[in-house]
Amino acid sequence: MALELCCDQCGDRFQASPETPAPAIQEAMASPCGHWFFLEDGATFEDMIHSTLLEQGAIRCTECGLPVSLCESSFMQGAEGHPQTDLPSGW
Repeated sequence: MALELCCDQCGDRFQASPETPAPAIQEAMASPCGHWFFLEDGATFEDMIHSTLLEQGAIRCTECGLPVSLCESSFMQGAEGHPQTDLPSGW
């Protein structure tokens, strides 16, 4: 399973395993094809989401400022067998 952040307005999405270490999340979001969401500090993606929801009350899209949806989804694998952390709009 994966956790997915999704902006219903803009269509930006970001998906990763809950156990993904924070540095890997930050690197994926900072990549040229990544979608950036402000997340508080945490050891894993799940910890970062939890901290943000406790501190901010919502995770907001950096494009439109609206709260994003959080859901669990099937974990997609990239072409090389690595977790796919960036999904195209409309997925």
